[in-house]
Amino acid sequence: MIKGKQSIAFEVSPYLEESASVVGKKEGEGPLGGMFDMVAEEDLFGENTWEEAESTMQKEACLLALGKAHLAPESIRYLFGGDLLRQGVATSMGVETLQIPMFGLYGACSTSGEALALASMSVAAGYGERMLAVTSSHFGSAEKEFRFPLGYANQRPLSAHWTVTGSGAFIVGKNRSHVRITGVTVGKIVDYGLKDSQNMGACMAPAACDTILQNLMDFGRGEKDYDWIITGDLGYVGQSILFDLLRKKGLDIKENHMDCGMTIFDQQTQHTNSGGSGCGCAAKGRSPCAVWRRIWPRPKAALWKNRRKQHGKCERSEPAGPAEVERKHGPGGRKSVAQLPVPDAGTAAVCTDQSGRGKPVGGAAHPVEFVVKERRRAWRPKRKRKSWQRLRRRAAMTPAAWKTDSRWKRPWQGPVTAPARA
Repeated sequence: MIKGKQSIAFEVSPYLEESASVVGKKEGEGPLGGMFDMVAEEDLFGENTWEEAESTMQKEACLLALGKAHLAPESIRYLFGGDLLRQGVATSMGVETLQIPMFGLYGACSTSGEALALASMSVAAGYGERMLAVTSSHFGSAEKEFRFPLGYANQRPLSAHWTVTGSGAFIVGKNRSHVRITGVTVGKIVDYGLKDSQNMGACMAPAACDTILQNLMDFGRGEKDYDWIITGDLGYVGQSILFDLLRKKGLDIKENHMDCGMTIFDQQTQHTNSGGSGCGCAAKGRSPCAVWRRIWPRPKAALWKNRRKQHGKCERSEPAGPAEVERKHGPGGRKSVAQLPVPDAGTAAVCTDQSGRGKPVGGAAHPVEFVVKERRRAWRPKRKRKSWQRLRRRAAMTPAAWKTDSRWKRPWQGPVTAPARA
């Protein structure tokens, strides 16, 4: 359904079934380090060049997302992916082994939002059961293409961003989950004539302001109708400009705005100046795991999702045999241990617990250690039942009778005596 000038509202809303994130060492040391699925010890990911490393990140992100959703690559109808490199070479080389029909995208820092929008529209229109959206960026490859080669060791101004090394993959489908995509607002190009490539926040803030205003107008909502309004990589400079532009329009989103570029790094200790940027910045910040735990540090038990963590150095190698899987059934529940085979890339395995029930999981290109948590119903404490009849009886008694009434005494409190009458 068309809404306003630039928006679409889905009559049958698609869902974000699963997601996965792969980041470099610096990102793993930031405030969100414990929320990513894979953190590498070195940014080359076992490859020889930065470009090959970025391709490896995309492949690992796709395989992790498929594995967490217990899907094979053949169950994905189309893949929407892109990166910051010329001709989208990182995406082309990274997803080659998956053999999924692909749409190559280039939206710069908005590639993750663009891929999610197109995937959602395709699912809502009935063109496929599931779509895969993936994007990536790498500090070593993007900095030399858009700013200065790292070998120059040039001085970075305080307004400059730090390109995020990471990749994010999202599976959009019709199966119900805790993330529902109800609509899409497509932004326009808004150029205020800024020429400084080292100040991207000031360049992007006008377009962000226009898109937010158009979304509120198209859907007939106010800024207080949203719990959070999340931007990709405006940074500290761009956020202040965005607040000033919206304030002139009569809007104030200071209380419910979050920027991914400001949350992925620690500005004081990691010296990232204005914050993070790149395709991977918005993909990591929009990851449900990261956003959910940023907003609600202790999510409900019903929202627990299957997670995988890799420990140690990320290298390309042959599978090293089965890995031990710990399966926890609900908070404080019983645990079961299973053996999970680690297959080659592009294959699927079956994880079988002690009950003999098996679920297919995606493969990985290297030996990994898995920690799997099953999603179960939320634990609820037993309701304390109240007997209104007993409460009425007790209310009719005198305070002196409470201590002697047999209905309210415990066995260890001694014999019961009748209350004295006046």
